[in-house]
Amino acid sequence: MTKTLLVSATLWELEAFWEQYLSSDARVPLTPILSDPLYMGHFTVDKTLDCCITGVGVASVLINLAAAPLETYDWVLGVGFVGSYTEALAVGDVVQVSEDAFADYGLEEETGFVSLANTLFPSIMKSQVFCIASNKTMIFYPVVRSFTKSVATGNMSTPPGLVPQAYDVQVESMESAAFALLCSRRARAYTSLRVVSNYVRLGAAWDIPLAKARLAHAIEQVVRGHTARG
Repeated sequence: MTKTLLVSATLWELEAFWEQYLSSDARVPLTPILSDPLYMGHFTVDKTLDCCITGVGVASVLINLAAAPLETYDWVLGVGFVGSYTEALAVGDVVQVSEDAFADYGLEEETGFVSLANTLFPSIMKSQVFCIASNKTMIFYPVVRSFTKSVATGNMSTPPGLVPQAYDVQVESMESAAFALLCSRRARAYTSLRVVSNYVRLGAAWDIPLAKARLAHAIEQVVRGHTARG
């Protein structure tokens, strides 16, 4: 029997998944958790699935996911919403993140923004802008690069940190590089699977019901059938 750890910043992003995965009887013992919108922590769903809700932002992920026994799982699946920099991806598209970067960690110099990885300061990301975000490949979903930012980009004319076009980056989140950093050091097999909820621009509309439904379907494929290759 294989055991998967499902990792998400919020329970809210998983609402459609719980509705289709859990029977009414299975939901009863989990009600105190699933009904708490501010829940963060680690819990068992069933014999094959555990879940870690990290909270929003890099700091929350590093605290709450680091406390989970990542080494003990056959697969660690990180999921959540991302904004897309490109209209080549549609809202509702599910993507697999291959590499992820802490895009606004660095210094503003006369020549522009410099990633912390490219400074003389000691850093765990020294000389390495990107973390490996997935070492197990999903079959059905396009592969993209991602930026993780402490402040979500609203105005693409003045994006904070690294510029996505210069690094061939398609999507942005507030947590996924932290997931990649921890899993690349501790997990045996892991995948960062994200759904496009909106475009990264001022006034862009979100389609939250569609994003939740598409993400739920993608998670279901993993936890029911492990549709992946090494």
